[in-house]
Amino acid sequence: MKVIHFTEGAAEHFDSSKDCLTKFIPLLQGTSETYVTCLHFFPGASVVELPTSQECALMVVSGSATVMNFEPRFTVALWPGVGVVIEEGEGYALQTARGAVVIAVNAERLN
Repeated sequence: MKVIHFTEGAAEHFDSSKDCLTKFIPLLQGTSETYVTCLHFFPGASVVELPTSQECALMVVSGSATVMNFEPRFTVALWPGVGVVIEEGEGYALQTARGAVVIAVNAERLN
């Protein structure tokens, strides 16, 4: 058994800036280009993802966030227990007013 810590204190900033409002923790990497990451978004954080090279599931653990799809344009409100699967090639943005903890799973194919 391996213990995994994904609290905010274990997370790293996306870049070297101390003003960055998003931290991440790589949790698991599979053998077939499958990744599981925990993202900590502080209040007011946003991230824009250009068209993805893999499918990506975003699942909120705590807090709330909004995902905006680029084409076709629409938004989905996310809160604990609600997530989305972004298909390969789709671009999206994720933002949060109050902060959120999000688990992201990237893989070649998600069912």
